[in-house]
Amino acid sequence: AQITHLCGTHLWGCFIAGMSFATRHEAHHVWVRQVKRVTCWFLRIFFAATLAWAIPVNQLFSLEAFWKGSIMGIGPCILMKVLCAPFMGRSRWVIGWAMVGRAEFAYFIAIMAKSLKMMDDSLFAILIWSLVYATIFAPLVFRKVLKHYMMRENAEKDGDGAENKSGEVRRAATLGHLPDLYAEEMETKARADFQRQLSNEAEVQQLRKEVERLNGLLENNAKNDVIV
Repeated sequence: AQITHLCGTHLWGCFIAGMSFATRHEAHHVWVRQVKRVTCWFLRIFFAATLAWAIPVNQLFSLEAFWKGSIMGIGPCILMKVLCAPFMGRSRWVIGWAMVGRAEFAYFIAIMAKSLKMMDDSLFAILIWSLVYATIFAPLVFRKVLKHYMMRENAEKDGDGAENKSGEVRRAATLGHLPDLYAEEMETKARADFQRQLSNEAEVQQLRKEVERLNGLLENNAKNDVIV
């Protein structure tokens, strides 16, 4: 983080640190189950104490800032990113809407630029309006397209979309982020163990019936020998 801070921003160091855990699904599982709730509250406090206090209210609610920010929000902030992956097949909408959801970082950059006197209040207000569109629409639409994509992919993979429908709703609703692969692996293993247990119980029941049948034959044979 210190090296990248000297190069421009310390956030690159944070991203690189996160990338080091990209192949460790256990780390993502711990993040989802243990850390994310705390992080959400810290993010709320952070944006409330930085961005919210820096917004120029008078310029923000002006007509000029609204219509210019709306054009910027619908055009460059959403439309250009949504259409960034037209040749990626079925995942193009997932990739496109995932690109839209980066407004938090843009807010931080805007605050830094304003603190360094690189933009005035009117331009900052326009920028806030444009990022508001991305902040509102990105998580809602991305969650929907990701849910639809995961359900369709797993329906083709398993050959039965109805069987895994409830499971896929849970996956897509897991914060709207990447699926918790470690938890899914544990769940798959638990289901396999449960099916194996059911199969073993069925075999035990069949063996018990066979034993009862053989005992019955032995008793009949013993009775016949006594009569003879």
